[in-house]
Amino acid sequence: MNTFGRFFKARREALSLTLRSFCLKHNIDPSNLSKLERGRVAPPHGEKLREYAKALELQDGSNEWYEFYDLAAAEAGRIPVDLLE
Repeated sequence: MNTFGRFFKARREALSLTLRSFCLKHNIDPSNLSKLERGRVAPPHGEKLREYAKALELQDGSNEWYEFYDLAAAEAGRIPVDLLE
C-alpha cells in the first residue's frame, strides 16, 4: 500500500534530490519534511499541498498529480476532491 509520505519521498528521489537539497531549494524545514515522509505528521491541504506538488514537478491533471492529492486526502480523513465532482 502506498502512503502519501512514501509517494512524496519516491517522487523527490526521482528528481535526484536529497531531503536536505530539496528543502534548501524550496525553503522547507527539513525536520518537518522528514516527519511528513515518515508519516509522523498529516499531509497538508490547500495552498501548501499545491506548493509541494509544484516542488515535486507534478503536472496538474496527471495521474501522479491525482494520486498525490488522493493520498493526501485519504490520510487526512478527507474525501478526495476528484471524487466529489
